[in-house]
Amino acid sequence: MWRLLILLLLVYKSALGHEIIISPEASTVKITTQAGVAIDARSNLTIDQLSQTKFKYDYKSINFGRKDDTVWIKLNIKNTLNNPNIIVNINNPTLDKISLFQQFQGRWKKTELGDLREFHHRLINLPSFAIPILISKNNPEIIYLRIQSIDTLRIPIKIFSQNDFSYYLYSHYLSFGILYGIPLGLLLYNLLIFISVRKRTHLLYCLVIISNTLVSLSWDGIIYSFFPDSPYFQQRSIPLSMCLTIIFLILFAKSFLQTKFNTPKINTYLNITAFSATILLLLALSPNTSLFYIPIVILAMVIIPGLIAAGIVRMRQQYVPAKIHLLATGSFLFAVALCALSVLNILPFQEEITYIYKVGVASELILLSLGIAERIKALKISKQAAIEKIRAIEKEKLKSENLALSNANYLKDTFLSTISHELRTPMNGVKGALALLDTEQNEAHRNQLISTINQSSDSMIKLIDRLILFTELKAGRIRNIPSYFSIKELVDNEMKHWRDLCDKKSILLETHINIEKSFQGDKANTKWILTEIVDNAIKFSSSGKIFISIELTDSNSMIISVCDQGKGIPEELTSELKGSFRQEDERFNRKYEGLGLGLSITSELVKLLSGQLSIEVHKEFSTCINIEIPLIKAEPEAISIFKTKPRYATYPLRVLIIEDNIINQMVLEKTLNNLGHNTTIAGDGLEGYKIAKSQLFDLILMDCQMPNIDGYECTNKIRSSDNLNCHTLIIAITANASETNKEHCLKVGMDDYRKKPIKTDTIKELLDKYFIWTNQP
Repeated sequence: MWRLLILLLLVYKSALGHEIIISPEASTVKITTQAGVAIDARSNLTIDQLSQTKFKYDYKSINFGRKDDTVWIKLNIKNTLNNPNIIVNINNPTLDKISLFQQFQGRWKKTELGDLREFHHRLINLPSFAIPILISKNNPEIIYLRIQSIDTLRIPIKIFSQNDFSYYLYSHYLSFGILYGIPLGLLLYNLLIFISVRKRTHLLYCLVIISNTLVSLSWDGIIYSFFPDSPYFQQRSIPLSMCLTIIFLILFAKSFLQTKFNTPKINTYLNITAFSATILLLLALSPNTSLFYIPIVILAMVIIPGLIAAGIVRMRQQYVPAKIHLLATGSFLFAVALCALSVLNILPFQEEITYIYKVGVASELILLSLGIAERIKALKISKQAAIEKIRAIEKEKLKSENLALSNANYLKDTFLSTISHELRTPMNGVKGALALLDTEQNEAHRNQLISTINQSSDSMIKLIDRLILFTELKAGRIRNIPSYFSIKELVDNEMKHWRDLCDKKSILLETHINIEKSFQGDKANTKWILTEIVDNAIKFSSSGKIFISIELTDSNSMIISVCDQGKGIPEELTSELKGSFRQEDERFNRKYEGLGLGLSITSELVKLLSGQLSIEVHKEFSTCINIEIPLIKAEPEAISIFKTKPRYATYPLRVLIIEDNIINQMVLEKTLNNLGHNTTIAGDGLEGYKIAKSQLFDLILMDCQMPNIDGYECTNKIRSSDNLNCHTLIIAITANASETNKEHCLKVGMDDYRKKPIKTDTIKELLDKYFIWTNQP
């Protein structure tokens, strides 16, 4: 008998232990072991069958993870309060279907909720599922909850008295206000910073705040109220916002830590993770969104090692903001890991999970704000250091430029002084000889003075030609013009001049030319190179021997070597002498005359011909200049070739001279008249054009720079109209000796080009070149 009493007592205590009592001392009850739980695997149990169903108690946490089964929960509630209004609150807004059954007048009354129903159908307008029920004082009642969800079956239940529920809402939303106010304040603050500085990192941080807040709003069910008529969006808000958070968090970390350049392998890992999150974001929009919920949670955990590793590596690289980023990421990812483990039903957290995540997000955002501030500070320090470095470099550069400018000014002054000296010397010879010529009666002396005038003027013209060549080379206006020529013939033509100079100094001149056949190359520039280096060798030698060697290599290159036994070139001046104007001896009492452009001109011409120049000391010679020029076939440009063919003409010629300078008019007229030809003078281009319209000529000598219209425009008018002389031979006679001017003359229609001063031999050469006489002159 006593055994039966003990058994009844245990059953009674067990029943009392499962009873949920709402009393003045416990007006709010958190449901755990008091709830009876039955799993409906087929989801086919009805409310009437529950009396035959066995419920299991003692669940410390009503959390079944992701489960397709239907869960029935039995609650035995006794209200000892005077107020019968009781609130059953299920604080998990992601549950799909919730049905509450309570007996009313002998029948089961059914109340339906869930996130598959439109938000405005809820009995209490709250993100969580709050269900009001009536239970009279001291009258226990049993209610049943039937719950289904494709999301995690986490069912945190609390039963409130009406007064406690009002206080719960106040404290609940107060805490929510604080936890949501922090990211809102940070968002507004950083948006203002982004608008101000327009830095990508600030924008990404704002997107991190927004996406994290969306996750919290979805988790709390608050976001459902924004779209009350869209269950479709309600079911997808959490996976979508989680994917966005993963993407923006990775992009922010990449920008903040500069992983692309500092941690390339981790950067690749983060890129793959972000791409995976983008794919899952798109897949979450599909009808079977539940299939991708677990992969998204796993992906959220996968980013943890990547972000932590990036922070650690950057911290080791002495990047100070990485420490704060590591703390921020760690606090956030710790919260995410706890939530993920709870969702997977590995950890028992239920109601606390919401607050854990929000605290983690808030602490992360605050620390990231500090990290951004630290990054701005680090950038300022780095920028200041860079500015100081740039200032030091600029200071050193300015110092170098000032020194270079000082040297350039010195060279300029020396150059101008040298030009003045070198030009005045032959000019003095011309002026002095002309002055003596007026009073000299002796014919032999007069001839000697005339010869002096010619030599001095030739010397001055040569100096001017070298100056123009140097200027054109520096401006890049001289071009490589290939043609077939004989290097042996070119040297032979210059040998008489070189031997005369060497004989005056008792210098032995020897040559060795191992190229007999003609080849293709730039004849004019090759001649300039030879002239410059041989003249230099003669100028800087007072005795001894000069040796000129020209050979053809197996690689089809021409090697020119000029060696002398003169004073030699100091090694420290070699690069300067090749680079620009520089005289080895710049004193006023220097022994050697000249402009100091010889090696500069040679060096530029060798570069133009794609060759190489070297200066060395030979055992037999003090200086050897070696030049290697490749002989490469190339089609010459049409503009550089005079294609005008000789034409038949009757002697004497009718020649139109279009020249504005009276002296030049006189020289050309006298020269042509002495040769027996008839001339007509035009003082400018406009007058010449008018004369050419009314009279036919055999030859037009055209100056280029004239008033009214210049020679170029005049030629163009003659060639492009029905002018009588549209096919007449036009030769440019100009003082402008640049390569550009020469090309321009040919482009506008002139047939040839000659530089002033014009000698009788020049006129004869032109006439013989372009005219074939039909009668004997």
